[in-house]
Amino acid sequence: MNLQEELIKTAVKLFEERGYARTSVQDIVTVAGVTKGAFYHYFTGKEDVLMMLHEQYINHLLGQSREISSRPDLGPKAKLRELMKILLGEIAQYGGHAKVFFQEKNHLHPDHLELIREKRDEYFLLFEKVVREGIESGDFRSDLDPVITTLGVLGICNWSYRWFRPDGKYSSNEVANMFGEMIERGISS
Repeated sequence: MNLQEELIKTAVKLFEERGYARTSVQDIVTVAGVTKGAFYHYFTGKEDVLMMLHEQYINHLLGQSREISSRPDLGPKAKLRELMKILLGEIAQYGGHAKVFFQEKNHLHPDHLELIREKRDEYFLLFEKVVREGIESGDFRSDLDPVITTLGVLGICNWSYRWFRPDGKYSSNEVANMFGEMIERGISS
């Protein structure tokens, strides 16, 4: 791990524990065991670190999710289940990133927040596209509103950052399968 990655990892840990507003650059460099000069070699300030971790998190999710949503060999039910596994897997593996991503976004500069919103919107649309495909193919009920259904699916999955523990009783894939089964029973035609 290079120093920039170490600083991001340290910042994530501190932002998760204390919150963005109560964490200073001095806190980050003290815990990382480096100088402020080393920090400013990589970042313009604390908000720059926050933006970078937001970008890392959403870009990783988008990359994997674009691939799944465009696979012609998977039907809507399988795509939805795979998208949920990706999201829950990311939350399991990068819980601190997820918590900061969901809770600290309002500390981003407005221009940065807009960039992240655009990527979040794209991510939402990937899920919505799969739901629409399911409705159009007859796999999902035709009386469902695709936007509301997508909000529900993402809400169920996203909230897991608050309670999911990788060392708990169930793996992220097992939780995704449980959620998938529950959702499919509710939306299948």
